[in-house]
Amino acid sequence: MVSIVMPAFNSEKTIAESINSVIKQTYKEWELIVVDDGSIDTTVSIVTKYQETNKNIRCISNSNKKGVSGARNTGIMAAKGTYIAFLDSDDIWLEHHLQECIETLERFNYQICSTLWLENVYGNITKIGESGWFDYIFNDMQNKLGINRNEKYWKFDKRLFQYIVESEFYCFHINTVVVKKSLIKKVGGFNEKMQASEDLDVMYKMLQYENLVTINDYHFIYNYGQNNIYAFCNRGESLEKELNDRRMLEKLALNVKGKIQLNTRMKALVKKSDVINNKEELINLLNKKIYERSMTYVWLNKKYHIWTSIWMFIKTMRFLKFKSREERYFHSDYRKKHLHLD
Repeated sequence: MVSIVMPAFNSEKTIAESINSVIKQTYKEWELIVVDDGSIDTTVSIVTKYQETNKNIRCISNSNKKGVSGARNTGIMAAKGTYIAFLDSDDIWLEHHLQECIETLERFNYQICSTLWLENVYGNITKIGESGWFDYIFNDMQNKLGINRNEKYWKFDKRLFQYIVESEFYCFHINTVVVKKSLIKKVGGFNEKMQASEDLDVMYKMLQYENLVTINDYHFIYNYGQNNIYAFCNRGESLEKELNDRRMLEKLALNVKGKIQLNTRMKALVKKSDVINNKEELINLLNKKIYERSMTYVWLNKKYHIWTSIWMFIKTMRFLKFKSREERYFHSDYRKKHLHLD
């Protein structure tokens, strides 16, 4: 059985469509665990109505708001299935998702599987494999990792994590991942101190123990929206409006903080790795990334949270040695063109 963990917070406008995409799965051995994280709208009552006609749906409410990481951990602890899958309460699976993932895991004896996905950017739906950066990185992957991007299955080996550090490559979204429950519990689940990039963090931890197989097919629609933690704006466009809006600045800062935490945790994984030889080089690379994102965090906070900005500016000075003289943009007017908002 697959236990599907769906964190929800004030999701009354979207959760019905997400639940329907689970019910429509061709694979029927599943349970859906909706973890309500303190909603004050009608989210719980909507889930309750589904429970009346589907015994495979459960609803758990956190006693206090824990955020997306804490909500997912609550669902993992309550899961009865051999496998865990994730779906957010504002996104949609295509009906073949679970069927293909379970067949792939069983066929190749892997413990973790992912797929490709589509992005719905306010009505404009694109396949990630056909967009600029992903198209380039998937081609590069072939040379560096021995993967044929035209094949149905991409079976990675232990080189994947090092390649991720070097290139920021990824071919997975947490809502396409199906994983053995024993593996995700082995790594301690999601880091509840992280409010963003927690999904990449848990993936990188699992890759230290098991290899990934990716299905070269589209299984999931990722919806951009104002309530989304990451996809609340299109970073491929000009962000002039967002950079002058306090709420948007704070959300961008939250995401940048998540990347700082992620790169810091990746350094620890590099240091512990038994398969990486050029550790010093990779750690220096991660320090450069921490510096760039820390200075972005300084800039994003300087207008509305000046003391947070000053505190981060002071902390960041220790990373200057990893940047060339030409790259040191540590003056108080850190320019927009140097922001790292990925």
